[in-house]
Amino acid sequence: STADHMRHRELESFAGDVAHDLKGPLTAVALWMDTADSEAQADIDAGRHALHRARQASLRMAAIIEDCLAYTTTRAGIIRPRDVDLGDVVREVASVYESRGAVVDVAVDETVRADPTLVRRLMGNLIGNAVKYARPGTEPWIRVSVEPHDRPGWSRVLVADRGIGIDDADAETIFDKFARTAQGSATGEGTGLGLALCRSIVRRHRGAIRAYRNSWG
Repeated sequence: STADHMRHRELESFAGDVAHDLKGPLTAVALWMDTADSEAQADIDAGRHALHRARQASLRMAAIIEDCLAYTTTRAGIIRPRDVDLGDVVREVASVYESRGAVVDVAVDETVRADPTLVRRLMGNLIGNAVKYARPGTEPWIRVSVEPHDRPGWSRVLVADRGIGIDDADAETIFDKFARTAQGSATGEGTGLGLALCRSIVRRHRGAIRAYRNSWG
């Protein structure tokens, strides 16, 4: 059928993108391991540095694989909605980042009908993204709040930060698979799937998600 053909083409494209993104860190692991092998006897510090860089590259591969599995599972898996205290979920996620120096202002007193595992992943990705793109030299600050929605039974959740901001062009594409902002591409941050996963989770709950600049940047 046409739908099956489209899914097959999308799977081929997705697999190609994953392979492309894994090729870089995989090559880096091999190169740094070779460097460690050649440097270890003559210069132990240089050998340790090379091993550290190889480990960083392997962790990046692991993050890509984890996000790929989460993305495909979320799109195809069954959601199990129930009443979820959104404030408890956000505070649980926030505590992880607060222990690392971030300031997370939680203004949420809301019960939502949603899959608790997916909501936790959604909020973790959004708050984590805000922490990752904090302004250099400043502690990450994030505010999570809920505003009234014009549709009965729906909630509008806002995740605001004082980070480096986002260009209008990036705001249109940031939720696409393997999309990165100019800053993310330059620094190698992120896998390009975190926000795509967020959109997938929100859409599975029949909602919508978007990004825009605020008055803080």
